[in-house]
Amino acid sequence: MRNPQCSQQQCRSNNAHMAMLQSSRVPRSSGEGVLFPALRRVKLIPEEAQAEVASLAYSRCGRTDKGVSALGQVLALRLRSSALAGQPLPPAAAELDYPSLLNKALPDTIRVLGWADAAPEFSARFDCRDRKYKYFMVQDGGLDLAAMNAAAQHLVGEHDFRNFCKADVAQVKNFRREVLAATIEPAAVRCPGMSVVALRIKGTAFLWHQARARLMAEVMTDGRMSHYSELYQPCPVEEFLSKELGVWSYNVMLFAVANPALQVFDLESQVRPAVRSLKAANIDVTDIWFVITKHLEILTEPIALQRWLDFLSLQALDSRHMANFLLKAPDALFTSCTQAQALQVLGWLKALGVKQEYLFPRVLCPCPTILLQDVTTHLQPIVSHLTSLGLEPQHISRMACVHPELLLISVDAQLQPLVSYLEGLGCSTCQVARLLLEVPQALGGRPPQALFGARVEALRQLGVDAPTLRQMTGRSTAWLTMQGAPAEQISHLRQEMGFSTEQVRALVTACPAILSEKPLELQRKADFLTATLNMERGDCLAHPGYLGASLMQVIGPRHAFAVSKGLEAKLQSPGAACSSSNVRSKGGAWGWDLSLLVAGEDVDFADALGASVNEYEGFRTAFEEEYTAQLSKDAAREFQEELKKLGIYEGA
Repeated sequence: MRNPQCSQQQCRSNNAHMAMLQSSRVPRSSGEGVLFPALRRVKLIPEEAQAEVASLAYSRCGRTDKGVSALGQVLALRLRSSALAGQPLPPAAAELDYPSLLNKALPDTIRVLGWADAAPEFSARFDCRDRKYKYFMVQDGGLDLAAMNAAAQHLVGEHDFRNFCKADVAQVKNFRREVLAATIEPAAVRCPGMSVVALRIKGTAFLWHQARARLMAEVMTDGRMSHYSELYQPCPVEEFLSKELGVWSYNVMLFAVANPALQVFDLESQVRPAVRSLKAANIDVTDIWFVITKHLEILTEPIALQRWLDFLSLQALDSRHMANFLLKAPDALFTSCTQAQALQVLGWLKALGVKQEYLFPRVLCPCPTILLQDVTTHLQPIVSHLTSLGLEPQHISRMACVHPELLLISVDAQLQPLVSYLEGLGCSTCQVARLLLEVPQALGGRPPQALFGARVEALRQLGVDAPTLRQMTGRSTAWLTMQGAPAEQISHLRQEMGFSTEQVRALVTACPAILSEKPLELQRKADFLTATLNMERGDCLAHPGYLGASLMQVIGPRHAFAVSKGLEAKLQSPGAACSSSNVRSKGGAWGWDLSLLVAGEDVDFADALGASVNEYEGFRTAFEEEYTAQLSKDAAREFQEELKKLGIYEGA
């Protein structure tokens, strides 16, 4: 099938198995959040492919919760092929090496293990036969495994699991899921001084946080819910909800036990009219029950509820978005917000540039509290202050669609202190605006000290004073936007690489990009400096940019290209002493000119050697593939070692 974005090449449909082993020391982010940038970076999908699902036939087997590692994740999508337009697709053995290409652009914690052709209609999600979860618990002697196993068997079969998951009404229509098996058994995990048991649960599909949030808690009650089931007598409200909404009585019992306030509501004046209003708005009964379980107070004022349902209908909201809006709506919306005020906020958002189709799905459904804000005294001052920093209205409207909670911040208590804090670190007005665009969540409820304080403190402990810190920030704000604090990099430079505190301070102030490098990558560069360039590790001080440049994409391929072409003499300074632009060899006869190895664009490097930039770029691609292949082997070996330490390695 011809890919219109790659006029000379075809695209093919593949699925790739991706295994993730995520260390607690590594900042966690979604696999998709790094996968698609990596796909664009290695040119396997077009740069313009923004709507991945629509244009690439993308599907995934499932999602894992934050902090959960996915082993054997399966994705399906259309990728660029090595075949030219009009040519048949080559066999798999002659195709592009997708795993190697991707692994060179992915973080160490995510590895692509393999790929295979798939039919055009294949869906990694809907063609999946089953999914398995495994959760570990410490057996401290107080767990009754027999009772827990008996409780787990109540989960087996097809049930409505809406009470066992997080709210996602806008995306989920059917809350019935089938659990195929659930067992509690001792785990083959070696932990000195303690015994570990594992919950193994297998199902055709799971809801958001279904396995993690509530099933574990239910099983951990050692089966005591069966006791409640025997004694349970529903009150009129509970009986009405079960019959009117078709909810499993066991689910109503669970909710009633956890929420005794349900019995306080009056059936005739509150519950029945509220439920009938929700049904009259064409909200599905499963969604109604879901909204009630997550926002019980919605039953308090049925008349106010009816007014808001009418208002939402006039805004052409479908029933799913209505349910999502009601899930997040604060009680004050029904008691103190007039619809005239809400219309004023809607008009202001449209004037800001928020499109009609984004008003509720992107802004007001995730954050209905915005409708409670006064336009003149609250919303407009936020925009005026952001505009004074240099942000355009379209930038602000885009930020509002991605992080609508930003419209709830206080100018005096949050926005102005953040701007003052960043300016105190040396940020110019333009840098502040750019940083807010890159990290809009910085405008959230956390104080700036909580966001950036650990990074500043790590540098101050290193001896970086305020004037030097402002100079660093003036050169680059990358150290502010990087994930995590730089303490790990600083510790590695001192303890593992042998630099003194003064030397580390000189390195990071001269090249702040060093703080965004992983310790493992810093070590690889140091090893390359000594083993390949035949230099001393301390010579990095002569050219700090060396530790901030990429070994895979800059230093390594440039050095290897010069050597392969016999042009290394052009990268050397004969008989020169160590200076800021060149480093001596141990023999003292010549020194590598690191300014050519690490600085400038590829075209400048090729011109300095008198070589073709196209030839060098082809060489660099081959070097990156070989480098990545070795990294993949190393990562796979480390992955196996970690599994062996945990006692769950099942390989030979």
